[in-house]
Amino acid sequence: MSLVWDLVNPEGAVSSTTLTPAPRVRSLAGKRVGLAWNGKPGGQEALEEIARLLDQSAAGVQFIRYWQAVPESVSPRELSVGTIAAMAAHRPDLVIVSQAD
Repeated sequence: MSLVWDLVNPEGAVSSTTLTPAPRVRSLAGKRVGLAWNGKPGGQEALEEIARLLDQSAAGVQFIRYWQAVPESVSPRELSVGTIAAMAAHRPDLVIVSQAD
């Protein structure tokens, strides 16, 4: 008796997408900075330290802590379109994301 194996790729099909990067912010002074965290250990602390350092280096920076403003944004998985829209509604000039771990 012989065995027959079907080898499959567990990663699934990959579709390539080309994106144009957003323009760089020249200065953080007066900007709204979104802080997004996926809920893994250490990420919130890293973002709080980044916020502290940025606050010292640029005047008038406002921070949107998405784990407070949009609690459903704390997720180790991909975010839903609704969650992303809720985050975008806060109108950040840029977003810093921490995956930690």
